[in-house]
Amino acid sequence: MVSCSQLVPYIHDLLWQFGKHFGKQGKHMAILRRVSKATGKASYQVMVDRRDPATGKRKRLVIGTFGTKKEAQAAERTALVQKDRGTLIDPSKTTIAELLDSWLANKRGAISSNSAWDYEAAIRLYLRPALGMMAPRDLTPDLLQGQYVSWQAAGVSPRMLHRLHLVLSQALGEAVRFDRIARNVAREVRKPSIQRRRANVWTADEVRRFLEAADGNRLSPLWHLL
Repeated sequence: MVSCSQLVPYIHDLLWQFGKHFGKQGKHMAILRRVSKATGKASYQVMVDRRDPATGKRKRLVIGTFGTKKEAQAAERTALVQKDRGTLIDPSKTTIAELLDSWLANKRGAISSNSAWDYEAAIRLYLRPALGMMAPRDLTPDLLQGQYVSWQAAGVSPRMLHRLHLVLSQALGEAVRFDRIARNVAREVRKPSIQRRRANVWTADEVRRFLEAADGNRLSPLWHLL
């Protein structure tokens, strides 16, 4: 005989997998809990039902898959707000390349031509070939961190890596502000650092020996003033 207390965990899991949240005007939201057979780790997929404006039929959109229930609930709330505002889009039909192009177009009026050229080159040479065809929902922190490692292994300079992270983070951040996507994955990874060179400062003895060696040179009085 199975007791009620023993059934509670199973009931809770079923509610997570099949439960739907109803908002105003019959808006449907759902979070599905999935467990990987390979790792045993749980993930949470957020879905929303909306009516296709072209056909009038209901269509289920997958907003994204998240590592924790808290992240999924936050994405669910964002998607519901987007739906209320009429700004909810199909994430599968939006690419990272489109978000990058939109960000750069909006940025051009506020930056110098040199900066615009640098950002365009970063997008064209690195970000678009590696990530451009992906849907934003498919870009995970693990995947992005791995891409940084791959670029570094391929010899991309620390300064360029820092620029790539800056461009991608700002583009995704703008998309979040415009309610086009639910999260900025670039904020969840360890950003590349720029290793600054230490200044090579002479010791007092090295300065003394230099001045002695330069003594008699026509510029010798100038060295004593520096």
